[in-house]
Amino acid sequence: EEEKRCGCGCQLSKIGEEKSEQLDYIPAKLQVIEHVRYKYACKGCEETVRCAKLPNKPIPKANATAGLLAQIMVSKYVDHLPLYRQEQILKRNGIDLPRSTLCNWVNSCGKLISPIIEFLKKDILTNDYIASDETKVNVLDNNGSSSYMWVHLSGEREKRGIVYDYQENRKGENAEIFLKEFKGYHQTDAYSGYAGLHDKKEITWVACWAHARRKYIEITKTIKTPGIAHKMVKYIGQLYKIEREALDKKLDPGETKKLREKNAVPILEVIKKLLDEVKDAIPPQSILGKAVGYTLNNWQGLNNYLLDGRLRIDNNDSERSIKPFAVGRKNWMFCATTKGAKASANIYSIIETCKVNKINPYDYLKYLLNHIHDYSDPKELVNLLPYNIDKKISSN
Repeated sequence: EEEKRCGCGCQLSKIGEEKSEQLDYIPAKLQVIEHVRYKYACKGCEETVRCAKLPNKPIPKANATAGLLAQIMVSKYVDHLPLYRQEQILKRNGIDLPRSTLCNWVNSCGKLISPIIEFLKKDILTNDYIASDETKVNVLDNNGSSSYMWVHLSGEREKRGIVYDYQENRKGENAEIFLKEFKGYHQTDAYSGYAGLHDKKEITWVACWAHARRKYIEITKTIKTPGIAHKMVKYIGQLYKIEREALDKKLDPGETKKLREKNAVPILEVIKKLLDEVKDAIPPQSILGKAVGYTLNNWQGLNNYLLDGRLRIDNNDSERSIKPFAVGRKNWMFCATTKGAKASANIYSIIETCKVNKINPYDYLKYLLNHIHDYSDPKELVNLLPYNIDKKISSN
């Protein structure tokens, strides 16, 4: 009360208020949901006994809800927390869930969503623009051989799909099998394994200027004297400036194509003329010789992005799609089994498709696991693709 009295002796009157905020953290908690089902018996014949059915479980005989399963998958595949760390976190919160149980749940979820992945793959293959990339994955039961995770994504801006495809090797036939029905533009780096696919007349290869640029950038880091590499970095930078202009102005594909024809074609002509003039004077096995050789050997592919305004100048979209896997790999190190690798591929496919379509992966996975058993007709599962149920998720 003394604080409410003025120095002059008068009582202070309230004239307003000041508010301030603090951010607090409430730890996540687990709870047990008890399902009570009443049983009924016939007192007449004393033979009939009936009991209400249990609600559908995402995984039969597992005592995990869709929310818990979704959280485990998001923790591993989005936040890169290996299952052994999740086991420790749960134990710290008073829940003893062995890593083997968590692993079984994740593998079961990966298998459960396989039909969704098939619909996602079909959707991607209806596009006439697909980008692909691949990266190593260690699988312990693959006899020590290098296994690979292949990534294929639709090039369209809307309703984009991403599919991870686990294979036991890096042979080009893996991409050929996955894309056997595909016709259109295929954007990749210059890995020779794609050559058989790109030899098909129905497929036009679109190369990656980011890969070409990277080779010249590496040279400029060690050689400061201006030369061919520095010129190439400048010219390629001008090509990217045109791409930024198209994005900033929100040009449609037709307008983008015209902008490139007007501004990019002259730059490409300068690049080609420069490299043709110097190629014979540069040792082929030198760093610069390899950079020049890479550019000239893939020249047609590097120019093919001019064919359609929808095409990107580089393959960075697929590289960004595969980066979360690479980050996760540094944490969980390996997959113990082929079964686990395939389950991981399915879950990554769903999560990365959610992310590229700006859908919360946890919300989607929880919804999917709660509703995947609702459909008696497998064909109707297409309605559960991430970009087909976004509104349903937000309303639940």
